[in-house]
Amino acid sequence: MGKTKKNLKKGGVRALWMLFRKTVIARKAHHTQVSEMKLAFYAGASAVLNIACEIGDEGYSEEQAVEVLKSLDKETVYFMRKYAEKIKSASK
Repeated sequence: MGKTKKNLKKGGVRALWMLFRKTVIARKAHHTQVSEMKLAFYAGASAVLNIACEIGDEGYSEEQAVEVLKSLDKETVYFMRKYAEKIKSASK
């Protein structure tokens, strides 16, 4: 079982935030940075929940819902690859 699934079972979005905070944000980060990142994290979680609710409505067929999820997956993978490339090139 992955960390995300374990944390969802333990405490939902808050547990995922705590995992993110621990693994991504520097321990000595300024409280303003932590606060802004928390707001962005929860805004992202809210957006995903809204999408899940939207595609769960009767107006979407199962095939349409799957296509929406595939599109979101493609978009996020693309973003993460581009971000990783940017970080890698900046460290040269």
